[in-house]
Amino acid sequence: MLFPTSPLSQAVIQALSLRSMKGPEIIAHIDKQYPGITRQAVYQALRVLLKEELVIKNNTFFEINRLWAYKLRSLSDSILGPASVSSSVITSMQEGDRLSYYFKDIYQSDIVWGNIADILLDNLGSEVPIVMYFPHEWFLIAREKSESQLFRRYGEVEKTLLIAIGGQTPLDTLVQKEWNGEYVHVNTGTKYNFKENYYLNIYGDYIIEVTTPLTISNALEVVYRSTKVITPVIRNEITRIVQQPHRTKFLLSKNKKRAEMLRKKTAKDFILN
Repeated sequence: MLFPTSPLSQAVIQALSLRSMKGPEIIAHIDKQYPGITRQAVYQALRVLLKEELVIKNNTFFEINRLWAYKLRSLSDSILGPASVSSSVITSMQEGDRLSYYFKDIYQSDIVWGNIADILLDNLGSEVPIVMYFPHEWFLIAREKSESQLFRRYGEVEKTLLIAIGGQTPLDTLVQKEWNGEYVHVNTGTKYNFKENYYLNIYGDYIIEVTTPLTISNALEVVYRSTKVITPVIRNEITRIVQQPHRTKFLLSKNKKRAEMLRKKTAKDFILN
């Protein structure tokens, strides 16, 4: 077995991706996702994962089999091809280095974007907040599962995330209502003179900048200005817009001085305890 097939097995792998855990810890973690899950069901999933060598047991702790993880990474790299960026490439970037990619649409770029963000998160200290700017945070609508998973990780690893959203429509303020918390902080109506087709992430000295054609940002703006609640129709329309063929530029750079400047510019409107 290369991939865990059952939802429960996948939940176990997801839990162990955070750290090694004892059985009761795994059950407690999974119970948040599957309330009322039985102890027997979790241990049955663990037995299957142990037998297939996706998970190993070290004394009383369960952990992911790193050999399986490397095999999975190798397969992922071969599938993604040149769009794949390994952890070593990113962490070995020197001051002033830049990596530039072009994608057929921003929806596709977000897949690589999320992986790079995950690598940067793993290699970032907790003393500096992570900053993100979106004209609108439509990722939580069109890519709800993966975006929500990434946001939850900030709380799990106890790192502060500041999200500045340029828009201030009902859909924008909904993000603020749903995600403001101990580690995730959201402000709306903060444009900072950025263009309406510009997206920004700052992880320490690393800067992610994404630019889409104005036709895409204009189409999204029409939806956001005419919508008050998220419905299946609205979710499908936003997904349709961001999946339209268009040239999206993705730029990853390492520049300490510029990162500090952009962080100060965007973080000044946040009030943290």
